[in-house]
Amino acid sequence: ASEEMKGLDDEKFDIVEGTQFALISKGKGILGGGKSVLILLDLSTGKEMWNTQGVGMTSNNGYFLLADIGAILLCGPTGKNMNDRDVMVVDLETGKEIWRNEEFFKKYKAEFVTAGKTKVTLKGNQSPVFDTEETMIVFWSKEGLRKLNAKTGEIIWTTQVKCGEAPAPAYG
Repeated sequence: ASEEMKGLDDEKFDIVEGTQFALISKGKGILGGGKSVLILLDLSTGKEMWNTQGVGMTSNNGYFLLADIGAILLCGPTGKNMNDRDVMVVDLETGKEIWRNEEFFKKYKAEFVTAGKTKVTLKGNQSPVFDTEETMIVFWSKEGLRKLNAKTGEIIWTTQVKCGEAPAPAYG
């Protein structure tokens, strides 16, 4: 495990607050332009718990912790087409799939503009906002605001208000 941690910068190593876990992102896919793998590491043992390739994701294009339900939301291709982006929620500790949505970004991709370049990624977008214990509001594409059931992936509603692009976070 110590070899995995050498040379990592803050953008590639995140301690999961309130747990004994850390997330390590390896590769260049998190901001587009290459493949990336996300690894959950148990800091008490140094053991890898799971990684995105092991849960069926070809590359990791961003994630959000869903601490309210003990899970992590992943975005990335799961097949041979690297342009397709699925949304998948897995149990944080085991990596077991809770739900997957292959249609979430079919119409509009999750994009983030940095240094004048558009990257297909969740990184840099707004974190989900939980309005109840089981539902969250997300704004990750030109599709606009959506309300999701975090435990099932069901899209409860999509706003009629569309945007030129997903807004940057107002803070943080």
